[in-house]
Formats: sequence, C-alpha cells, structure tokens
Amino acid sequence: EKVTEEQDATVSDEETRAAKINYIRMSADKHSQEYIDKWMKYARMNIKNQYQPFSREARQFSDDDTFEKIIYKNNAKKDYEKQVFNMESGELSKIIQDGKDYYIIQCVDNYLKAESLANKNSLIEKNKKEYFNKEYKAYLDDIDTDFNSASIEGVELPSSDEYVHYNLITIYNQIVK
Repeated sequence: EKVTEEQDATVSDEETRAAKINYIRMSADKHSQEYIDKWMKYARMNIKNQYQPFSREARQFSDDDTFEKIIYKNNAKKDYEKQVFNMESGELSKIIQDGKDYYIIQCVDNYLKAESLANKNSLIEKNKKEYFNKEYKAYLDDIDTDFNSASIEGVELPSSDEYVHYNLITIYNQIVK
C-alpha cells in the first residue's frame, strides 16, 4: 500500500466515465450499402421526429439482439464508442460508420455516477498492481542473492525409527492443545 499510495491520484474522473447508450447497428457483411443507407436514414428520422421510440426501431433494424449498452471511456475501442463521450444526454447521433458497421446512437445518460466510480476504483487497483509489480521486479533484479547449494548437497536426513519428522502444522496443533 505504501509503495502504491500515489497511484490513485493519477486516475481522473473523466477518464473513467461511464455512459449509457441505445444503439442500432447494421453490418455491411449482412446488408447492401443501399439497404443500410435507406433504413438507417428512415430509422433515424423516425426517432428524431419522435414518430417511433428508439427501442422499436432498434428491434426492427439492428443486427444485434440488444440495443442498450454501458460504455466506459477507458475501455472504448471502437470509433462510435469514443464519440459517445462527446454527446449530451438525450442527444441522437448522425449515422456513424465504424469499419463495416454503421451505427445510430442515442446517449441516454452521459455520466453514470455509480458505474464511473466502480470503473475508477477498478482502474486504480489495476494501476497499483502494475506499478507494484514493476517496482518489485526492479527490486528483485537489484538485490544480490547467493544460494550456497554446495553446502547442502551432502546433507541427508536420517531415516530410522528413532527420528520423527514433523511439519509446521503438526507442531502448531501440539502447541495449541
């Protein structure tokens, strides 16, 4: 703890922020470009003008079985995930292309307090472990140890009925009784 106590100060609330989104994903692997363009524009218009709820459009058009997701800023890997953290709560994105996938995102909540705090604590622990392991490895690499294996090569434990061998647990149990 003493070695790693400064590591929690290096993690900001912003970099561990969690956000909740609704999304529709369509893949160019499953659909033609014309199909994607037509139905993504249609779904976005219906949602934007409040003709249909996001959930209905997602169930109808999305290639995924789910349409809700919590995203953590420090774990955002895809372009559309990174864009979420520039959106306001309630905001609807334009059609976003990320590789062969196309997305419409609705930011439900751009800051989930409990999830962000849990993510921050998890990242702090991860950083502490990495820092400690790095420091401990440097310590082990720096110390001189010399094990005198030649002096124990000729040592043999006697094997007769006169000697009784005990392990630590056996001795402890005798003392406790």
